[in-house]
Amino acid sequence: MERQKNDDTLTKLGDIYHFLIVLEHCLELGEGETIAVEMYGDISKLSEKQSINMEVKHHYKTHKLSERNIDFWKSLKNWVENSKKMDDFKQLILITTSEVDEKLSFSKWNNLSKYEKYQTIKDIGLTIKEREETFRKIYNEIFNYSDDILLNILEKLTLYTSQSDIEERFSRLQKDRFFFGIENEKIPFFINELMGYILTRPISSPHTWYIKHEEFKTYVVEVLKRYSTHSRPLPDIYADKEPHNIVSYYKEPFTKEIYNIEYGDEEVRDAIINYWRTKQTAIHYFHNHPIYLRDFNLYKSELEAKLNRIKRTKKRSFDNSNIRQCIVKSQDFYDEGLDLDAIPFGSINPNRLFFQHGTIHEIVNEKKITWLIKDDKL
Repeated sequence: MERQKNDDTLTKLGDIYHFLIVLEHCLELGEGETIAVEMYGDISKLSEKQSINMEVKHHYKTHKLSERNIDFWKSLKNWVENSKKMDDFKQLILITTSEVDEKLSFSKWNNLSKYEKYQTIKDIGLTIKEREETFRKIYNEIFNYSDDILLNILEKLTLYTSQSDIEERFSRLQKDRFFFGIENEKIPFFINELMGYILTRPISSPHTWYIKHEEFKTYVVEVLKRYSTHSRPLPDIYADKEPHNIVSYYKEPFTKEIYNIEYGDEEVRDAIINYWRTKQTAIHYFHNHPIYLRDFNLYKSELEAKLNRIKRTKKRSFDNSNIRQCIVKSQDFYDEGLDLDAIPFGSINPNRLFFQHGTIHEIVNEKKITWLIKDDKL
């Protein structure tokens, strides 16, 4: 269908692209962090550790970031004009789908010092051209500010060029591990729900546009209940892999606990491998994902409770002063703990033994339980 002259759909894609990036950063929020939209720039992440401010530029067609491109200079002008507010940000980022010619100074921008960046932008405006009214006005306004202000801004300024276009970005977002546990065909609807939440935040008075980690997490948990009705097996990508350096784990508390009950190197080696596999699986699939972290922590607490119950039972069935019997009963306790059926958690079903064994070793590593029964007070 041919587009009407007043069809503004393609220009509105820039707004949608902007909010996709907002959603990406919301999914990565940590405890106490907040996303601010259109408050200090296009997008800002407010964090005690690493606050960042972002400007977003989307071009539907192939676009070059020339040295006088207005996207760059307008963004720089905004940051300079609001330099006092920018003091709290560790990084200022221009995110753009534009490509940079390798011959231009912008291609090496992120590797330049603040002084080199200053000289780069200074040199760009030294040549006076016939048709440069917009550029010249912004350029002059920028250099009306002190060198100290400019250098402070330039030191933080990073360019993210050649970013994927809106179609590719949306496709990539659907594959984000955050949505693991949701059927593929339901993921776009889940994203729509989250986008709707983001877009409606400023409606109520005082009409500020903040997305706080705690509030976003609560909303996600509620929406997830509608979309994750089917369980998924625990990913097994690490089920047959081993760490390159096993020796480094021998000083960990969980390995010492196994030696304390007189199990040897073979058992310790198996424990190290499962501990590593569990850690890698958690990092790859669950790290910084509030829903799965909540489910995993609950699962871990349940495992700890089961182990404590088994231990109490074992302690009642022998003479605690008999050292040999203590070792035997401790080995029974260890074996029975690792023989527990793998417990499903959240939408993960079935769970896998390597992951449960690794989680048990993590509980021991945190010194929440010991294998040697004699170590505990009666």
